[in-house]
Amino acid sequence: MKDRIYKLVRNSAGMFRQTLSRDARLLIFFLEPFSGEVEVCWPLNNVPELTEPTQVLVKSCLKRERSVLVHDSKVDPLIGSVEGADFRAALCVPLLDKVGNPMGVIYADAEKVGALEKQERLEMERLARTLSRRIPKWTPADVGPKKNEEEKSRLNPTVLPAVLGVLLFFSLAWIFAPSTPGEKRAAQATASPTPEREKMPEDTVRAFATLVRLREYSQAYNLLSEQLKVRLTEEEFKAQISGWMADETNRWRFQRREIGKADVTGEIADVKITPGADDDSVELWTYSLSKEDGDWRLLSFQGGGPLKISKE
Repeated sequence: MKDRIYKLVRNSAGMFRQTLSRDARLLIFFLEPFSGEVEVCWPLNNVPELTEPTQVLVKSCLKRERSVLVHDSKVDPLIGSVEGADFRAALCVPLLDKVGNPMGVIYADAEKVGALEKQERLEMERLARTLSRRIPKWTPADVGPKKNEEEKSRLNPTVLPAVLGVLLFFSLAWIFAPSTPGEKRAAQATASPTPEREKMPEDTVRAFATLVRLREYSQAYNLLSEQLKVRLTEEEFKAQISGWMADETNRWRFQRREIGKADVTGEIADVKITPGADDDSVELWTYSLSKEDGDWRLLSFQGGGPLKISKE
């Protein structure tokens, strides 16, 4: 599977690499659909050792499902306090499928402060859109529960270790913190963040699904409503989720599920989650949400999936 993905991205990635400075490095990660691990798929060989700051940036980009730009790693609010950075500038752009689920990350870094800025972000986002159109080929229909053992025999890439205790799920999107006022003015002049749209119920469901696939169960639990937390402790939640996700067929089907648009009535919403095109399951899942302090939180899980909790 890793070889197949490499062949799909190598030409576009190689051409984009030529636009970066000579000291820059480019990596492409993908979210492996069976294990939920984040793995390097480009380059295929001579993969550099991944420092903790790199790991933090990649996982943050996956969770936020948006680009992350670092002007100077030494003062960056996300990784400035994380030891081991072997770069000064960095850029991460997510690879998203047609419904917005994360499939991977394009990552670049460089030794010079400010070496990666708005222009590089725009070019990398263009590359991400190009590669994302090939995403259906990454997890083809013939790779299903019946071929798990055959597929697992081909999966032996370098796995990005889990990083705990350093990420804030709702961190600010575009922050530059240069060390001098002059640098601050320059960073502000080049930064053009896209205004955040209003969070919708399906955004919460999508974030929940991503965290479950990444096995970040504590953060997934934080997306439950206070009303549901009264009925379900975090320990019970983790036990149910991890037990269900331990089954390989369940993991595969969870990865292929499609999240629909929310049906909103006041401060209550229902989101339908349907089987993917290559999934012969007929289960229709419905996640209900309620609005709490301006944010949508999960209220019940009906029809199937990792949790089955009806409305009170």
